[in-house]
Amino acid sequence: TLTSWPSVMCYHPITAYKSYSFNGLPVQLKKMGYKNMFFIPHQAEFDGLDSFLPRQRFEDIYSKQDYDSERFVNIWGPNDEYVFEYALPVLRRAASDTVPFFATILTISNHAPYTLPVNFKPHNSDIKFQMVEYADYALSKFFEAAYKESWYDNTLFVLVADHGRIQQETECELSDQLNHVPLMILGAGVEPKECDSPTSQMDIMHIVLGLLGKDDNRSMDFGINVLASPRKYVTYCSWTMIACRSLDRLYIYNDEDCRESFYLLKGNDCTIAPYDEEFRRMKEYMQFIYQLSDNILQPYKQNVEWVGGKP
Repeated sequence: TLTSWPSVMCYHPITAYKSYSFNGLPVQLKKMGYKNMFFIPHQAEFDGLDSFLPRQRFEDIYSKQDYDSERFVNIWGPNDEYVFEYALPVLRRAASDTVPFFATILTISNHAPYTLPVNFKPHNSDIKFQMVEYADYALSKFFEAAYKESWYDNTLFVLVADHGRIQQETECELSDQLNHVPLMILGAGVEPKECDSPTSQMDIMHIVLGLLGKDDNRSMDFGINVLASPRKYVTYCSWTMIACRSLDRLYIYNDEDCRESFYLLKGNDCTIAPYDEEFRRMKEYMQFIYQLSDNILQPYKQNVEWVGGKP
């Protein structure tokens, strides 16, 4: 999301490419005079963020060590509600300066282990859905408070998830349920519309810069402003599989057994399809994205860590 670069299966890019500074959204905004802030609910050392974020030109990083320890609810630290409450006066102070700001708030309450506040009364009986209800409640409280701030009408808000959750029978080996996530952008002057172009987290930088009127699309990355130039394909991966997706097709390459799969998509239906010219183009596009990113980052690889998988 911050770098406009693809994830590559088991590779952990934050720890694998420590000497490479991605020219992503915070770097671009810093060049334009923005002050960059990041709010982490847990320890900054987790996932290597304490090394990664400064290289992405985040000046102020707030994490578990900055919060009231009495508000910690589990191993992640405080819940979403507290992190939003903590961030609001910080954003208010930043807005009082003449320098514009870019703030990223990472929320984690609906990530296991779950801790539901005792004063929150959910409608669902399943704890997973209760935590989603709570995450929504915390967001609503934040927006109600932010709406009263002087900076609200001059701010672009972006809400995005990292991945989905399998809730029912999977339609194929790399389920849409894991990879179809919400992306919502709102702000004064942003025209209400629904974008039906295939889109990924890699595109957020160019969408944001485009809405700000500052996207020249000349940075070395893999994103597209889909509001101006809709995508035909989008790529994504799991620990062992890489996929290329269009609105009605899905190509999957399984790296464990070098197996390819081809599917036609219609609504919630996913059917096996024969290999044809369109799947060939999808395969080549996917190969181009991942090969190019690997070629660029190859000189910077060091101490590659594997996340949950095996080398």
